[in-house]
Amino acid sequence: MFSLGTLPDDAKGLRRAQDLAARLNTVLAGTRVPYGQAGHALGVHPNSLRYAAATGTVLIRWDGARQPEIWTVPPPETDPGDARLDLAAIKAPESSRSSSASSSTMPPRQVLTSTQPGCSQLKSSRE
Repeated sequence: MFSLGTLPDDAKGLRRAQDLAARLNTVLAGTRVPYGQAGHALGVHPNSLRYAAATGTVLIRWDGARQPEIWTVPPPETDPGDARLDLAAIKAPESSRSSSASSSTMPPRQVLTSTQPGCSQLKSSRE
């Protein structure tokens, strides 16, 4: 879902992602390979393969310090527009989801204040 939500909606970006995904599907033929090997087989820098992941048909597994593996899967049934909306909802800041909440219902923020040298205390922002 996440990858599909990042699919470009401009013609050039979409064409790039889809073309690369189709080429990977042909080259990989259902196998998992290190992404460096896949990039070499296509004659592209391996880092460019991440653009194909946005189609939802190319999966990349990052495994710590090891080289990532890449493989292809059938296209998802989810519409890219719906995936984009889901992704936006996940990334929305908490404050925008509760923008109707008034400041009186929100918990007071506490700040550290100094009253004397060497002494400090927490005070509520409502004090």
